[in-house]
Amino acid sequence: MNYYAYALSLMLLWRDCSALNSPDEEIPMCSYILNQLEVIKANNEVFKLRIEMLEHRLEKFQQLFENNFHVVVDMNENTHKLLQTQHIEALLTIKSSNEILLKQYEKVNDIEISLQDLKDKVLKKDEILSNRSTSELSILKSSSDELKKTEDRIVHKVQSFFNGTQQAILQDVAGQLKPLRNVTDVLINRIDVELKGESHLLKAIQENQGGIKDINDRLQKKATASPTIYVRFDQQKLTCLTSSNDHVLPSNCAEYNTEYCWNSICRIQPLKYDRESFLVACDDKTDGGGWTIIQRRINGSVDFYRDWSEYKKGFGQVEGEHWIGLDRLHMLTSSQGPYELQIVLQDFNNVTKYAKYDRFVVGNETEKYSLKDVGVYSGNAGNSFGHHKSYPFSTKDQDNDNAEGYSCAQGKKGAWWYESCQWSNLNGFYYPNGTVINGRTGTGINWGEFHGFNYSMKFVQMMIRPRIS
Repeated sequence: MNYYAYALSLMLLWRDCSALNSPDEEIPMCSYILNQLEVIKANNEVFKLRIEMLEHRLEKFQQLFENNFHVVVDMNENTHKLLQTQHIEALLTIKSSNEILLKQYEKVNDIEISLQDLKDKVLKKDEILSNRSTSELSILKSSSDELKKTEDRIVHKVQSFFNGTQQAILQDVAGQLKPLRNVTDVLINRIDVELKGESHLLKAIQENQGGIKDINDRLQKKATASPTIYVRFDQQKLTCLTSSNDHVLPSNCAEYNTEYCWNSICRIQPLKYDRESFLVACDDKTDGGGWTIIQRRINGSVDFYRDWSEYKKGFGQVEGEHWIGLDRLHMLTSSQGPYELQIVLQDFNNVTKYAKYDRFVVGNETEKYSLKDVGVYSGNAGNSFGHHKSYPFSTKDQDNDNAEGYSCAQGKKGAWWYESCQWSNLNGFYYPNGTVINGRTGTGINWGEFHGFNYSMKFVQMMIRPRIS
């Protein structure tokens, strides 16, 4: 039942009760109503107090809300200012970085300009030297022409005016010839000085050739009743061989002879009685020794980006980095029975691996020194050389690969038995830290199955020896 409706009904009953009752009479119902009204009055007071308390609490909550609202607004403003400050600082940092990058770019640009200027100066210097040489020759030719013309004039004057005034004419002509002769003498003396050294060298060579020819002639005259005598002259000594059993020079490092070998260097002669002998480096420690080293890369001290003629004859120093030469490779591997090949590779973490092939044959120059055979592979480096079998050798000036419209030797900065292009590139560019420059994949000393084509080896050694059947 609604409390207010209940109170209202009690008040109406109380009014009716007051109208019916006399002062001297009391009705119990009216007394009850009056009591209930008192109770309601008391309850109203209680409700009033509770309402006042609620209003007081509401004011406190409102005040607290206003205070917190101001705090939140202040926090938002501070956060906004902090973010704005950080944004400005980040912009300043980016701007400063851009300025630094621009300055570095300007420095790089200045260096490129300086290099171009230096190149231009070198070209101009070459041009000046060329022009100077041409000018000297022109002066000499001009002087000779003038001398001839003057002599022609002398002859003409002598023939026309041969009389008592002949002496005067000759004196006049001599005066005209003197400056020309002085210029001619200076030029001739200069040419004589330049040719003097070459003439001495040529004379010494001719004398040596003549001496060797005389020795051979005398030996041939004395050999009518004895075995054929051969004379071999090399850098070490003059050696006479009297029979096919006197092949004293070793033909490879497997025939190490202390008379012609010292430390790890040997003078060998692959073909008996051939006049050519040459020095090679030997390896007597790896896999039983007896290896003749045909290629070695150690520190990049020797440039391996060379032309056909240099790879044909060989280059470098046998004690360090070198290439033995394609002619010698053909002679060794095609005239002395089967040879085996071992390749030793080491990275910049000093991890060493090897690849071994039980047959190694290189063709002649007519065959473009093709890799005719590599035999069977064994080792732990991977078979990255065997894939080059049957392909010819290519250099930067002789493109013999199968890549259409592209030179593998030029593109990969090396010389090798390229197909189109490679699985290995042991004559590539030497990168001191092993990392190939971006955009130059395959240009280093690569072995595809050992670090791939963006890594360049620290050490490589190719070596051969006669295979024991």
